[in-house]
Amino acid sequence: MKTLLRWVTCCLLATTFVSGQQAGEARAKTRLIDPLSVLSGRFSQPRPAAAKVGANGFAPVKSYNFITIDYPGAAYSVVLGSNGKTDVGVFQFDPSDPVNPDLRPLVHTANKYSTFFVPGATQVVLSDINNLGTMIGVYLDASNHLSGFTYAAGVVTPFHISGTQGNQIRGINDAGDIVGEYYDGSGQHGFVDIGGVITTIDYPGGINTSFMDINNLGQAVGIYLDSGYYPHGFIWSDGVFTPLDYPGSLGTELRGINDAGKIVGNTFDATTSHGFVYQNNFSLIDLAGAKFTIPNHINEKNNVTGFYVDALNEYHGFNAR
Repeated sequence: MKTLLRWVTCCLLATTFVSGQQAGEARAKTRLIDPLSVLSGRFSQPRPAAAKVGANGFAPVKSYNFITIDYPGAAYSVVLGSNGKTDVGVFQFDPSDPVNPDLRPLVHTANKYSTFFVPGATQVVLSDINNLGTMIGVYLDASNHLSGFTYAAGVVTPFHISGTQGNQIRGINDAGDIVGEYYDGSGQHGFVDIGGVITTIDYPGGINTSFMDINNLGQAVGIYLDSGYYPHGFIWSDGVFTPLDYPGSLGTELRGINDAGKIVGNTFDATTSHGFVYQNNFSLIDLAGAKFTIPNHINEKNNVTGFYVDALNEYHGFNAR
């Protein structure tokens, strides 16, 4: 992977590519799920309905007041995590430059914006922040090596997993436990780091597992692909997986979970992507007029943060209350 641009183009994604050991044996490999590629037909098999939905095939829309979060002067802003006081993510001044995308970490607190630099990094993304103010993210260095990091009290600490080709850390709780995925010669694997002990955890029978968030009870949510490269959501608690897919959808991604067990994510139909909140049932979160709405985090007050794509295909972070 040579750029983090695709990693954040649709929130939390990397490059989809095709490789093969022999001609005629190429296989798709997806490091994360790209909603826009879903819309172009990569995921085309409908899922059976499994729960009561609205007349249009989707659950009722939940009403939120959306506040846009845009880094001053940036052409592109995405919010990936929040602790209710500070929002974190990524911004970009010139998205038209695919060679030097210059992705920078976005920090938003009380209507004030800031950023920082990771030594030796060519691109940096912040993915989450806990209630103690510890931030996590991922950076790309000059050798195109992808690595997670933590940022606390002005100090950047790289995160490495021995014997791997790179990693991304995506969620952190107040105890400092983190979740994400790493890459090795066999592909992509989910992991949890609880109390400093790193454990590989792949969804049974799934492909390319990624853990996206973890709450203070140790419950985590994430995404895996099935053999047809369809995305599915899952909840992980006490070592047990529980699958969770939006009924009738082409794809489901679970991105955030709070201590009350409320979950946010997004689902795809044939033409667009819808955000949702889930607790016993699904409620959609769609910003009026937006082409796509992608929630990434929900806090203990049930405030939701994420990003949306407007009619001009421009990206904006949001805080919804």
